Amino acid sequence: MRETAHGLANSLLASKEVKAPLVVVKKVDKNEVKYVGFVPGLLMQDIENKDMEVVKEKLTESAKSFISKMLKEDTPFPFFPSKDEIMVDYPDTVFIKYIKIK
Repeated sequence: MRETAHGLANSLLASKEVKAPLVVVKKVDKNEVKYVGFVPGLLMQDIENKDMEVVKEKLTESAKSFISKMLKEDTPFPFFPSKDEIMVDYPDTVFIKYIKIK
């Protein structure tokens, strides 16, 4: 169990690897299906589209860019939940992928 709200990456350990989850959930609104992609714990814009593959691709690009910028600026990272925690918090999850960035 973690003792702090921040992960291992911070200004002192910026050269270490960051492992962040990419999550895509399925939303049904007025019989229309769309997918929403995000990284739990990061305040970045969600990716929305009717095509899940488009969401995955754009989310991966956006998250890598956002996290790389955070590493360069020595910004502390939030706690990233495990797959089990994500499934509990977001029951409509259809895709989870962890990416690693140095």
